[in-house]
Amino acid sequence: SHPLRRVFLFVMKRAIIFANGELPEPAAVRGLIQPDDLLIAADGGARHCRALGLTPHLVIGDFDSLDAAELGALEQAGATLRQHPRDKDETDLELALLEAAARGASYLVVLGAFGGRLDMTLANIQLLLHPKLAGVRVELRHRQPAAAGRRCVRHRHARPALPAARRGARLRPGARREQRPHRAAGPHHADQRPAAHHSFRTTLVNSEA
Repeated sequence: SHPLRRVFLFVMKRAIIFANGELPEPAAVRGLIQPDDLLIAADGGARHCRALGLTPHLVIGDFDSLDAAELGALEQAGATLRQHPRDKDETDLELALLEAAARGASYLVVLGAFGGRLDMTLANIQLLLHPKLAGVRVELRHRQPAAAGRRCVRHRHARPALPAARRGARLRPGARREQRPHRAAGPHHADQRPAAHHSFRTTLVNSEA
């Protein structure tokens, strides 16, 4: 990876969150995990961890997707289990995201957020707009950068819109409009500067590696 990206990830505390959706490229995921990553499984996402030979630091949710034997094996392996009631207001993935942010992670990579029920997939994407995740970089990844293609949904702050009067203002005679160079919208060139208010943009990235 690029040296600047390595420094960027070193400065930011990263959490890898396993949701209970599809995980199409387990080999690529295994190469993604770094020793300092915080691993959190949202309920049934713990099965992905076990399939990869990983023990999550935390398994969180109402545990309606895991049986007693699976929970016992996770606890015996050293994972912390945090169970919530089934009639909770939050989804399991929402609980995992908020817990990661509460632990100081400022870069969250969510795996297994797609596939399965369409309504759950859309609900997972809408979590990027959660007000408690303002200032946190969140990526919902479906395919890893090592694959031929990459699909992820990325959360970033949007810049405040200019007032209509300024957008339509005419230049005075003799003045020239400054043209800023175009900046390619790639996975490592997203503008990370916080906005002055809680306005967000959800971007679907589908580019060749």
